[in-house]
Amino acid sequence: MTVEAPAQAVIKPYRNAGLEGLVIPHYPRDPMIRQKIRALAARSAAQARDVFDLHVLADGDVRNVNVTFLKQALPARELTEASDRATGITYEQFRDQVVEFLPDAERAAVDEASWERRQLFVVDLIGAILRG
Repeated sequence: MTVEAPAQAVIKPYRNAGLEGLVIPHYPRDPMIRQKIRALAARSAAQARDVFDLHVLADGDVRNVNVTFLKQALPARELTEASDRATGITYEQFRDQVVEFLPDAERAAVDEASWERRQLFVVDLIGAILRG
């Protein structure tokens, strides 16, 4: 666990609420990614939010992820299962499980093509981890 100030983009809407100087304990990025990949692989029903969260956690760039750590932390079968499940989630599931909870500005930018890009990102991410 680490303790640090939240990202400015996160607290920007709350600036007048006295959150300046706030520090928040949280798990670092790579352990959070590990947990999300495990969730995607293990849930009885795959959840679109896991794919969405993986894209957000990595800022949409595999270079932001410690693939060596994740390769050591996750068995290949779990990675393969997560990859397979990521591609099996439909846009309709994503729309119903995630999009309705996004702020209006973000919701307007989400379409089927952007969902497919997120899915492909997760497949690429897992492929990079498997290659380690």
